[in-house]
Amino acid sequence: TKYQIQQQSRASRIENLRGENALGTQVGALLTPSITKMPKSGLQKAELVNASHEFFGGGVEAAKDFLSDRNSPYTIDEELSKRDHIVATKEDGSVHLAFRGTEPGRADYTGKSSAVYDISAWTPVFMGVEAGHHHFLEAERAVDDIRAKYGQLPDEVSGYSLGASKARHVTESLGIKKTTLFNPCLLYTSDAADE
Repeated sequence: TKYQIQQQSRASRIENLRGENALGTQVGALLTPSITKMPKSGLQKAELVNASHEFFGGGVEAAKDFLSDRNSPYTIDEELSKRDHIVATKEDGSVHLAFRGTEPGRADYTGKSSAVYDISAWTPVFMGVEAGHHHFLEAERAVDDIRAKYGQLPDEVSGYSLGASKARHVTESLGIKKTTLFNPCLLYTSDAADE
């Protein structure tokens, strides 16, 4: 039922996407999936975004444990990861920036609520004027921090929901080549689509 799907933990939702499980079995009649299986690279990106949620709720150790439990090839950069995103690297030197989604009614690992903080970003997103909002300025600073530490832009950016809007914003405004968006704002249309 719809209620049961909403009650699944984030971790179990990710686990249910592993292997041969079809996305259609998860969403039933609520959505029409655009793919029937999650490719390994997509799963790893979903795990990074989920790790950013784990970081928000439980701090860096929770995020590290989450990735370790899944044998992720990524290592969290503890210095650059924050309550809204994680920075993760692979042995090949690639850098990934992953943004969490809205966490209404949930406190972060310090006990600070995110309800007003997160929800305040949605009106500018819907109006298409998010560029000056503090969420998106902080997303740009995350990219600047990566550039300062690693001497490069992130190789890829991903995000879920509000985090997908942040990922899209930094990808387009800062010239990052690769992005993966999970459940992005449905009202978004790019200029390229209008050309």
